[in-house]
Amino acid sequence: MSKGSPGEIRYNVIVDNTVPLAFSIDGKSITIAVAPKDDPEAIADEYCSIYNFNSHNDDCEVLRQHIAATRDRAIELVGARLKLDPWNIDGICKDYVYAKARELHIFIKNGRFAREDRQRSDSLEYALEARQTLGDYSNITLGLVGRLFYEEAQTLLKIHSDINFETLKAKIPLLPKEDIFLAKKALTDAIFYGAFMVYEIGGDQASKHYNVNLDELILMHLGATNALPVPEHKSVHPSVVWEKAWKYQHAAPVSSKVAIVSLCQYDPLRTPLTMLSAHNKVNYAQAFGYPLFIETVAHAKDRPPAWEKVKIVQKYMEMKDRFDWVVWTDCDSFFMNKAGSDGQRYDLRFLLSDQILGGAHKDLVLSKDGTMLNTGFFAVRTNSDWSETLLKAVYGPTTSDANEMVFVRHPWWEQASMYFLFEFMNQHELSQRVHYFPQRVFNGYPKEYSNNVHGHYENGDFVVAFSGCATYVSQEKCNELFALYSKAAQ
Repeated sequence: MSKGSPGEIRYNVIVDNTVPLAFSIDGKSITIAVAPKDDPEAIADEYCSIYNFNSHNDDCEVLRQHIAATRDRAIELVGARLKLDPWNIDGICKDYVYAKARELHIFIKNGRFAREDRQRSDSLEYALEARQTLGDYSNITLGLVGRLFYEEAQTLLKIHSDINFETLKAKIPLLPKEDIFLAKKALTDAIFYGAFMVYEIGGDQASKHYNVNLDELILMHLGATNALPVPEHKSVHPSVVWEKAWKYQHAAPVSSKVAIVSLCQYDPLRTPLTMLSAHNKVNYAQAFGYPLFIETVAHAKDRPPAWEKVKIVQKYMEMKDRFDWVVWTDCDSFFMNKAGSDGQRYDLRFLLSDQILGGAHKDLVLSKDGTMLNTGFFAVRTNSDWSETLLKAVYGPTTSDANEMVFVRHPWWEQASMYFLFEFMNQHELSQRVHYFPQRVFNGYPKEYSNNVHGHYENGDFVVAFSGCATYVSQEKCNELFALYSKAAQ
């Protein structure tokens, strides 16, 4: 017992949470200690490799099953100790949370694998059940799931944790493309789930105590991305899309039937964004005859303002007699040009014809950046039961219970919610309902702060999006960029 402040008692307790497992291979007796956080498959593979057994050997499978049963027993014992002991014993808690993370990690991987078995009618329901399961876990546990995905990527890329980025860049391109692709997906998951922990305790604490380092993950993701063929969100030039859009402009909805909506709720003492954005959007809407609605108040008091975009879009979707489409644009997205270099007009509605989208069944129009989908600029068809159901699901229960809506606890909020649902939904169904444009068509990021994994705005593009600006640079620098791009807008 050590001294603390007056009246305070501190304990330093070391607890062994492992369970011994004895077995024999070729007559040799072996005893290993299995911890709650251990991976039975990895341990079994290690011993099978040592003794030159094929990993699919029956003996290996039996060993794997015994290790899994022992690991489950270790988890049970940790849970029992945690309930019996009223003190916050670090050894118990950390082992317990690692064990729960591994349990959830397996659930996520198996759940996504099984998504194609779902009928379209229950695809979203299946995804919602998966999201409900996530709500049973803390942000720390969810962050450790990200750590486990990171370890997957390390194995695929055959790297160790202290490798520097320059060595990484040189090594990754030499690996099989399939392994790089799988590693990139694992790193996307690592960033997505790791963000839960960073949102809860901050980047420094997440890195120090749990080895969850988003900066490191992003660098590895960039290395994997650069080693693969250029993805569509960057490879297709916006001019290709616009040329097709101009070709079928006769089939586009009329501008009066397309509502542009936004929410601008920023402190004018900290940033001029609300004023600059409103001026920019009014200028564009008036030039092309679009109804424009800029809301100024987020009504939900138990959620960050970003969630209000879902409610605002739903509000205008109900006006089916007035609008065929509702187009959402974040306050920090600016319309930069009204025409291309050849004088053809950048008329937003031209992007919404059935010929461009691939059919009247496409109800949601989005873009992806280098990591995941982005909801900073998107369009929804109003006469769509599917879209209505989806947006209701994205927002989730209106209860203030964080477990009921886990993505209130994620820094990407409604965007993370939509991404997760899509990950667990039937992919064929999504391909029939959702159309993705290359990022630069209406969501290019400023190259002043965005890394190379994303599509960057170039002079002459339609829209620039300052997504996450204050996360990467200071508010003062963001304000300078807002003013610079606002002045450059045509």
